[in-house]
Amino acid sequence: MSKVVILIFHHSAHLKWFERISLLQCFNVLGDHPIRLVCPEGTNVDEFRKLVPEIEVDPVPAHWMNSIREYNRMKVSPSLYNRYRDYEYMLTYELDAFVFRDELAQWCEQGYDYIGAPWVTRDEDGEPELTGVGNSGFSLRNIQSALKVMNSFGWVKSPWGSAKRSWARGQKLQALGKLLAMTTIYNNTHRWLMRFFIDHEDGFWSSVGHRRPSFKLASNQKALAFSIEKEPAWFLEQLGGNLPFGCHAWQKYQPDAWRRHIEACGYDFPDAKGAGVSDG
Repeated sequence: MSKVVILIFHHSAHLKWFERISLLQCFNVLGDHPIRLVCPEGTNVDEFRKLVPEIEVDPVPAHWMNSIREYNRMKVSPSLYNRYRDYEYMLTYELDAFVFRDELAQWCEQGYDYIGAPWVTRDEDGEPELTGVGNSGFSLRNIQSALKVMNSFGWVKSPWGSAKRSWARGQKLQALGKLLAMTTIYNNTHRWLMRFFIDHEDGFWSSVGHRRPSFKLASNQKALAFSIEKEPAWFLEQLGGNLPFGCHAWQKYQPDAWRRHIEACGYDFPDAKGAGVSDG
């Protein structure tokens, strides 16, 4: 079994300024690994080939990428993971990601089933605080572990826990109704969830990590060394000036925190406001 495949997900035939940078950097840094462009069937990829002539295209049914909801459903669909089951890991690389160096093999060797940039909120003092792992735009996941979850019968939410809470409040009929629904018609299993999924898929993998001890989810601090999304200025300082393996949404969240690092890789970093007006 090969170790890892990089999947670049993109829904359009056109590239914005930061997407061109992201694409070039992926091939410049990770080009020794297999890389696939996952896009809707029928997409004109000429713009991609002008930048990266060797790019390989793996089209998917167009409906999977015609909305954010369908895109999230695709990423919890066994069909996507079965397509790449000859690999042990997949790195999902959306074109607002940026990778700084090739540490991909080392991250695979750490054996996590899922790792992505940790989510961030602010505490009562207004300081950034890590709340969980993690964003899927630049994320590494174990393909066989994901398939095992998706093909399992395990409960998504404990029917017993939900019923017990209602019972404790004296709502005995409601408790019995919840227990019956969550074990029969509501189903409440991973297989059921795959058919009706309407949420963000990274939240699903995070919840799996908390509910299944066998599913190895990276810690917040470990994920911070893997990737940063929000509050980059703060967290780069916490890392002592060391760069993570990569980052996500670098043109969106405090872009000036990334400017010198991206320019050091040889790219022109236009004024974000001006680029947004002229280039989408």
